[in-house]
Amino acid sequence: MASFGGYFPDSKDYQTEIGELIKAIGGFIEETHLFPIEIASLAGEYLFYERTRSESFIISPEAAQIYEAFQKYLHQSKQQRVFEQSLHNLREVHQEQFELLRIWVEAFVKQANMGEKLEFVEEYLDEAASLLFIKALITSKLCGLPLLLKSKTWPARMLSFKKSAISCTTTILCSNSMALPGR
Repeated sequence: MASFGGYFPDSKDYQTEIGELIKAIGGFIEETHLFPIEIASLAGEYLFYERTRSESFIISPEAAQIYEAFQKYLHQSKQQRVFEQSLHNLREVHQEQFELLRIWVEAFVKQANMGEKLEFVEEYLDEAASLLFIKALITSKLCGLPLLLKSKTWPARMLSFKKSAISCTTTILCSNSMALPGR
């Protein structure tokens, strides 16, 4: 998909593939209830265009900062083993494993007062949890610009909605419980 799509990403021929992604994401969301169903369409389109651009995903610097601070906290507080054991206990249940990661990340962000350091910090919780889910932070994929921007003309919920779709897509790709069309 990446090679041809890189040359003709707006081709009408891709509407079928985008539709299949939207359907697969919608099915995943309905099955797991991890995200609001309303983001399926936006997440499907995002997934398609992101995958035509590259074989990997851009990581927001905000989510990377949460991920790195969380990892540092686990190491310094000697909680890494407890954290890993909690995830290991749920190794067969990916949905519950991701929900546990969300809880850990949200609790950490509140405890560390990261809301004072990062604007819109709650918008990056799913993305940070996704990074923990796949156990990887690929620094070469970090986006140098914030993915959320303040705007007086765009309502905050639209920005939140778009970021949720990105997080949803990242999470869906990481899940072993869903087969994407054409894979």
